Amino acid sequence: MAKKTPTNSISLLTKKLNKIEKQLNDLTIKIATSTDTTNSFWNNIQREATILYEEARIVFSSWTKLNVPFFYKKNIQEQIKKIKTSFRNIPVPLFSKYINRDIHKQTLAALINDAIAVYVSGTDMGQKQYIRLLRQTQQLNVLEKEINQKLAEGFQANKSVFGAKKKLRNDLLKKFLDGKYISLVDKNGEIEHWQLDTYAELVARTKLIQATTDGTVNLALGVGSDLVQVSSHNTATPFDAQFEGKIFSLSGKDPDFPAAAFLPPFHPNCQHTITVVIKEALEVTGTLKAQSDFANDKIGQMPNRKSFIPVNKRFTKAGNFTKSFSNHLVNSFGEGSAAKKFGNKLNIGD
Repeated sequence: MAKKTPTNSISLLTKKLNKIEKQLNDLTIKIATSTDTTNSFWNNIQREATILYEEARIVFSSWTKLNVPFFYKKNIQEQIKKIKTSFRNIPVPLFSKYINRDIHKQTLAALINDAIAVYVSGTDMGQKQYIRLLRQTQQLNVLEKEINQKLAEGFQANKSVFGAKKKLRNDLLKKFLDGKYISLVDKNGEIEHWQLDTYAELVARTKLIQATTDGTVNLALGVGSDLVQVSSHNTATPFDAQFEGKIFSLSGKDPDFPAAAFLPPFHPNCQHTITVVIKEALEVTGTLKAQSDFANDKIGQMPNRKSFIPVNKRFTKAGNFTKSFSNHLVNSFGEGSAAKKFGNKLNIGD
């Protein structure tokens, strides 16, 4: 049996939602090609759409209730094991008892409820937009029938109203024909549309990172540590890059490390995580000063990580990528994928 990871778990989620999306696609084509004007026809279409949207919500809710606790607990268990193995003199709680504390139950309840609420909000608005599409199409069919009847009887018909209504309907129809059944209001107040599976993946990845972050913070407090370290993968996002690999103080009171003003996820779909840091271990290994200097921006190279690319070697002052970092991205993603992902920020010309 394959090891359960966030990637393959999310893949199973998107596959289930993709099936529902295909059923909605079939329904949308039915809407686009119908000339029916009867209430019974359009009420049946609305019922079918309502059932499919509810199925999408159930799929995401069930996945969240199963996977958020799983990866929250898995992260804590792995970090406890690492602390036990590396720092034998640090008192570490027994996982089976520790994980049943109220703080974890409360954290998980909040994480699950928040993730479900975010996805449900998108499907609710998408469903309202979809029902609006149904009614607009029915009204257009009625209006077109009246126009054709007047023309057949030798009367003139005002087609301008019909044309305006049809354009509005077709603009909305195109979003759904593209498979975008989630609707959200962006920061500018505009409605944007997402696919069921794409939006679920974004929410799922973000909330799983939030789960590992919250679990790590709780564990740090549980073992008496005030420090956490942000993961590093040489991100191409300037905001994230300023935190990569650095150790931060949760309380903001540690004299050697800056306060944790921001913790992952730094944005939707963020891949960064945090781990507990034991300060005594830094003292024993003689890396305390180097880690402190790096965290406080006194040096640019992350200690003990040769693969780390300093931030000032990734980005130009204009915010584009340096040539060396562009080459790194091309080597990592492949030239075609890098160009598609990063566009004109790449600097790979002569």
